[in-house]
Amino acid sequence: MAELLKIKLGVLIKPVGLEGDVRLAPEEGIAGLVNPDVLFELRGDRYFPWFLQSWRALEDGHLLVRLEELDSPEKAKSLCGKTLWIREDQVEWSEEADGRDDLIGYEVRDAEGTKIGVCEDIVDNSGQWLAVVTFQNREVFIPLAEENILAVHDQERYLMVEIPDGLLDL
Repeated sequence: MAELLKIKLGVLIKPVGLEGDVRLAPEEGIAGLVNPDVLFELRGDRYFPWFLQSWRALEDGHLLVRLEELDSPEKAKSLCGKTLWIREDQVEWSEEADGRDDLIGYEVRDAEGTKIGVCEDIVDNSGQWLAVVTFQNREVFIPLAEENILAVHDQERYLMVEIPDGLLDL
């Protein structure tokens, strides 16, 4: 089964109130969350889960989140400054941004780990997202459907994808 794509949600900036709520400054283009259940903290090359109890959007565009195990301002303060990640399918994007531009500059590898090229752009082809990659001196368009993405390694800045048979031969 393919690992679900995780994207940067934003940075925890300060505790709010006495219950352990934390103000989160979301990445540009994130308008809200869709049925979120868990957020992730990236430590090294592994994601560690923080289970989400509640959240709400604030008027200034920030999010107020309550995470399990954070039940006091002191505990919440210990996470301030940390970046949290979320599964891509749990993000609602504003109309100005699609959130995929973060993959531009990532190395694209096939399922065996062979380098195909670097993602130069992301284009929307009638609802299907495609990575634009130069492969053997020609531009190829690699589908970025969730089922094609095998893994995203943010620290090493590469993405492993299942490339449809014959795509690189066209």
